[in-house]
Amino acid sequence: MTHPARPQRWVPLGPPPAPLTLPGLTPPASCVTPAMRRRWLAERTPAQVRALLQPWLTQLRAVDPAPLARLAAWLRAPEGEVVASPFGLRACALGAAVGALVVRHELRTLVPWADDLRGEDGALDVDHGSWARGVLHAGRYQSFQLDGAFATFNPNHSARWTPHELLHRAVGFGWASGPSRWEVYQWARLAELLPVVHWFGTDLVARLRERGFDTTRDATAPHAHRAEAVWLGADEAAAAAHVDATATWLLSSVAHFDAELRASAAEAASGTPVAAEPAPPPPDDAASSEADAWRRALDPVRGLNSHSDAVAYVSGHFGRLSSARVDALLSACAPRPVATTTTGLLSRVEATFDALLFGPLTVNPALVHARAHGRLLYDVAHRVVHAERRWPAAAPSTEDLGAACAAAWEGDCAPAQETLLALWRRLPDGVREEAFAVGMPLCAPPAPASDARDAADAADGADAGGAPGPAAHALTSGSPAGERGGEPQALALMGAPPVGLDVQQLAAGVQSATPGLWAWLDAHGRTGALVSALVSTPSRGPLVSRLASALRRARDESTPWPHGGDEVAEALLTFETAVLAATVRDDVAERLSATTTAPLGPDLEAVLAGGRLLASAAFARLELPFDAAELAWALVEGEAWPPLDDPGVWLVGNRAGDVVVVRLSPQMDRLWRALPCPAEDAASLLVARAGEPDELGPGEWFAELLDASAVAWLPAAR
Repeated sequence: MTHPARPQRWVPLGPPPAPLTLPGLTPPASCVTPAMRRRWLAERTPAQVRALLQPWLTQLRAVDPAPLARLAAWLRAPEGEVVASPFGLRACALGAAVGALVVRHELRTLVPWADDLRGEDGALDVDHGSWARGVLHAGRYQSFQLDGAFATFNPNHSARWTPHELLHRAVGFGWASGPSRWEVYQWARLAELLPVVHWFGTDLVARLRERGFDTTRDATAPHAHRAEAVWLGADEAAAAAHVDATATWLLSSVAHFDAELRASAAEAASGTPVAAEPAPPPPDDAASSEADAWRRALDPVRGLNSHSDAVAYVSGHFGRLSSARVDALLSACAPRPVATTTTGLLSRVEATFDALLFGPLTVNPALVHARAHGRLLYDVAHRVVHAERRWPAAAPSTEDLGAACAAAWEGDCAPAQETLLALWRRLPDGVREEAFAVGMPLCAPPAPASDARDAADAADGADAGGAPGPAAHALTSGSPAGERGGEPQALALMGAPPVGLDVQQLAAGVQSATPGLWAWLDAHGRTGALVSALVSTPSRGPLVSRLASALRRARDESTPWPHGGDEVAEALLTFETAVLAATVRDDVAERLSATTTAPLGPDLEAVLAGGRLLASAAFARLELPFDAAELAWALVEGEAWPPLDDPGVWLVGNRAGDVVVVRLSPQMDRLWRALPCPAEDAASLLVARAGEPDELGPGEWFAELLDASAVAWLPAAR
């Protein structure tokens, strides 16, 4: 039997993206500085801006779509999020150009900071890294650092976060050893400037089918599908109309950016905090419709306070940034672009906005590939210094890391690859697995050194390769996959876990949200198939909302279930999803409804006469093929299963903050489906019909619904 040749070095990120050049807006040749180009754009009328955008978008639509899909695959982001808006596409390309990628929040081990890195009181969230109701909680400050390496795909956030965070990485941050609080404040305010301007402005130009910023839509429809990118579609008339309707956001972006940049420049010059100027009014000659559009564009900006946000960043991060080991790492290998002075960061922010707006933007595959490896090396080291109180003695020095990252920035990938391999071999057990669980699939490196010969190889660096680890053959990486975002098509979830992905963290989330479903799948050997389906196709929304489609994929891609097994799984998911959703209370049913302590007997109709019955908005009606509540309890507790052929109707809801489950008799269900109705109708609706249980009378059935606060009884007014 022949074995494949040992690789010369570890290439964890796979092949690079395709070459890509994106056209930009074209200013007059006489505008030779970023400030001049912005001033020229700001002086355009809305009609002139529309006339400027239309030919540019025609050029952008002519770009070959294949490299766009390859860019999304390389970034590990759904293609629809990358191309959702024309300026969003350029923001993603700018992020890729500095080596940034997108990592998966639920598959990235959330490293708890060491105690000595805690910020001020209240800044460190003790729930960081814990699951609650299907959401992996990340602390406000632990979840994002300006000095981080990558963007994060958090499925509970809007798709707009992908270009926003990639633009953060393109802007970079400020750093100099031993920073003062004032410097960290200035750097934080400047580093946030452009991503915020993009969020409230440039990203809204021709974005999907939208007409502006809408927090409700972002929360309820977090996805971005390529088919909804009107600007990129074949219907040029529709694209042109959409551009015309959203062009004002380009002008508002320039106004917002200039106001904030002037304030930051004044702070740097004066050494004291300076508030941004109010947003300017619409131009005097603007038509009424254009003036309304201008006000709509700037209204969301008026509530922002970049000063207080930057102060909060200092509160949460100065403790770690003043740590000697974090200082040493950032000083040695902070990911570029990094500015060492406030004026340098001012210039960097201005240059990046200029690159977002104007001129061709090129993605160089070899350079992007190398820089991403440098960022991966930095990310692993960054995770180690935040989790451990000291840098592991056996690991490569921060100077070696810095040299490898510097070479990667210039396009030489080899030192970063070799240093990553050295880190894998030399980090202590436990630290290694946590640090390398970065949230994206990596080709498996050789196994850690386990005997004297391997230890010697690792120490002298004589062999930078080695036989692939056990997960290597189960992983693919970097292949174009369109909306699938370049994720692996198959994952080795049994045995050795995939390198780079914390599948156990995701599995723990599924188990905590749907314990009954998890126990049922576990009893049938199906948990790995479900987690694999969740990993293979990134999508947005709460975890429980993604489980239904994952269950279908797991069923389609796995060996056949025993008869009825998938129906049981779907019913358990339906029930446990309803339990998780039972968070809203109904004040009318709980606080305003009439109650009775006396039995409601044959005179029920007379008692209820003249009143109204309402269904509690806190309850949902479920038709299930068996008692899913009883089965879920039995599975979790290890008790005998109830019959699985006992169909019925249940109400699941919230009363006084507790989840309430009520099995409805046919009479109770008949009343529930008739609501709202006159109260006296309950008497006839609750009478047993042929074949229905009659052990309780109408008054008793009604009292059960009333006691559960599932219905509200509002008596007749006197």
